[in-house]
Amino acid sequence: MPDEVPVDSALRPGPAIRSRPVEASPILSDWTPEPQSAFLTWVLGPRLISWPAAITGAFVGTYSHVALDSLMHADMRPLAPFSETNALLHLVSLGALHLGCVLSGLLGVLFLFTRFARRREPRAERTG
Repeated sequence: MPDEVPVDSALRPGPAIRSRPVEASPILSDWTPEPQSAFLTWVLGPRLISWPAAITGAFVGTYSHVALDSLMHADMRPLAPFSETNALLHLVSLGALHLGCVLSGLLGVLFLFTRFARRREPRAERTG
């Protein structure tokens, strides 16, 4: 079947492991923030990231998404093929899950602003 990949070729590292960097965000590659927007320029970051950073981000993003979905979706099987049950289902209420996601997002934005402000302070002192 065309949708199946042979196991031996799926397990080979192949092109996934290279020494050259990966484009951080193909979607944002054509967007350049205005020069006077120091914060957006800083948030956009480097155009290229290393393979370890890309693989780590993909791993953390994938498994955190599965874990969060397992808390609210009955059809999730987070431990498959070892277990067909979902021990995480309803571990927290849906309202608590949504509140936790919103609060962690707000905390992330606060963290970004704090890092940006601390990064900018020494530069302002040197020029002043």
